[in-house]
Amino acid sequence: MEEATKVNSDDLLIKDDMDKEEEDTTFDGGFVKVEKEGIDTKYDDEKRISIERSSSGSQRELHESQEKAKNLVLELEKVTGELKRYESESTLLKDELFFTIGRLEETEKKHEELEVVQKKLQEKISEGEDRQRTHLKSLEDALQSHDAKHKEYQEKVTKLESSLSQTSARNSELEEDLRIALQKGAEHEDLGNVISLRSLELEALFQLSQSKLEKAEEKLKDFETFQVKNTSLEVRLSEAMEKLKSAEERLEKQAREIDEATTRSIELEALHKQSEVRIQKADTEVKSSNEKSKDLAERIRLDEEKLAEASGQSLSLKEELDQSFSENELLADTNNQLKLKIQELEGYLDYEKETAMRQTEEATERFNQRDIEAKDLITKLKSHENVIEEHKRQVFEASGVADTRKMELEEALSKLETLEATIKELEKENGDLADVNLKINQELANQGSETSDLETKVSALEAEKDEIAKELHASKTVIENLTNQLTSEGERLRSQISSLVEENNQVNEMYQSTKNELVKLQEQLEVEKSQKYSELEATLKKSQEELEAKNSMNVLLESLYKELEHKVQLADAKSKKPNLQETESTGKEEVEVKSRDIDVSFTTPKKRKSKKESDDSPSHSSSSGNVTIQKTETSHLMTLKIVLGVALVSIIIGIILGKKY
Repeated sequence: MEEATKVNSDDLLIKDDMDKEEEDTTFDGGFVKVEKEGIDTKYDDEKRISIERSSSGSQRELHESQEKAKNLVLELEKVTGELKRYESESTLLKDELFFTIGRLEETEKKHEELEVVQKKLQEKISEGEDRQRTHLKSLEDALQSHDAKHKEYQEKVTKLESSLSQTSARNSELEEDLRIALQKGAEHEDLGNVISLRSLELEALFQLSQSKLEKAEEKLKDFETFQVKNTSLEVRLSEAMEKLKSAEERLEKQAREIDEATTRSIELEALHKQSEVRIQKADTEVKSSNEKSKDLAERIRLDEEKLAEASGQSLSLKEELDQSFSENELLADTNNQLKLKIQELEGYLDYEKETAMRQTEEATERFNQRDIEAKDLITKLKSHENVIEEHKRQVFEASGVADTRKMELEEALSKLETLEATIKELEKENGDLADVNLKINQELANQGSETSDLETKVSALEAEKDEIAKELHASKTVIENLTNQLTSEGERLRSQISSLVEENNQVNEMYQSTKNELVKLQEQLEVEKSQKYSELEATLKKSQEELEAKNSMNVLLESLYKELEHKVQLADAKSKKPNLQETESTGKEEVEVKSRDIDVSFTTPKKRKSKKESDDSPSHSSSSGNVTIQKTETSHLMTLKIVLGVALVSIIIGIILGKKY
């Protein structure tokens, strides 16, 4: 601003000097006209006066021309000072241009560094993705191997369970048969002394009854196995339905917990979506587990049919069963842990991929904007450099014009010196003043034209100087604007970098907090799942055992009741005599009292028929002695049958109670 005010003040001084010179020239022109008129009219009368006036006017004009020359020299010095000032300003502008170019280079370097950092980040992201992919592949392979081992162990366990159940049932049956045989042997030994004569018949009858009992027991066993299979299938179906219900309840609880977590903070919405995906995966897993349970039920049925021959290897199978149980539990735990880890890693991978993609997209957009801005700045700087070069060229042209003006002024000074020499000669040569006056007037007229030319040239120089000053001022403003833009852009870039760093820190904090919350939620869910699973398994085992015991009891009792009814009907149909009917009624009553005797009503009619045939075969004439013998024999047989029926009923009740408890 101070320089502009100085330039304006200098311009005003130059204009004042020019106005004074114009007034002097107009005055001189008028004076010359008056002298010419005086010379024309009064040349002869006032010759001496005009010569004196002309000499004084010439001296005055010389003095004025000297003053004008001094003023012109001062103006030239001012112009040279202004040119030097313009040159210093141009050097300052050059320095500012170099400084701005250096800043641009620094910004370009920073931009390149940021691009390098971005490339490194992208490489790190790609490396992390590759690592996570390899880790996921390894985990998937491990899961597949664990699933295969788990399936193998489950098959072995089912086989061992079926074989153990069969061996235990077979052992219990054999023990019961041994106990029955021992009891029967003791009873036969006790009764052998009493019924030695009829022992053979009783043994034959006993063998027949035992064969029938064995057939009945085999039928009962077949029916029991069929009913147990049906009940086991029903129980498994009910278990599967209960597991589905429990899984749905767990999923509902998990959804509620996830909804509560979403209400806590808006930032966990992405995690909520991931949890929904996990719930869907859990649904699919539950469905697959149900299908697997059905497949396992079918396999168990097939294995139960196939593994009836593995009774001799009970001890080794028990040991292997214990080991397989422990290994199965370990594998199940590891499998669940691996599944949870895989789900966590998948969620974290998706989240990190999304964040990395967003960050890279934002960074690329910012870098593109910065590239565009840098390109605009470079174009602006190039345009300003061109403008400055044009200004320099104009300044050099103005300096050349000023040099030409200096030469012209020096020529004018030399002319003035010649004029001074002529004036001295005029003072010496007073005789020839008229001719000299005419010559001087001519020379003054020429000099006036030259001075007018010089004035026009000076005005043109002033106009050019004003234009140059305006252009320099405009270039200064442009350079100042550019410097302000560069500083503002640098500050904006710094603020953007700081904001990026802060956003990265916030994202890391959010990631860690969400990770901790997810770990806590998963731990809670695992604890609740294990507790509920153990409780359900315990309750299901108890209910299954109770149902199996009840079903077996019901089946046995129903089969025994049906067989006894059938035998009673047969005995009623075959019996013809009232004595036989009485014995059968007494046998039925005793069987009902003693819990459904098996062979009471079935063996009495046959024995009585055989006795009838034996009695009728030798002779039709029966005596009173034979009748008494027959009565005693029938009484002994009745007592023996009653005892045997009571023993069989007690044995059956013992078998049922042993199976139950």
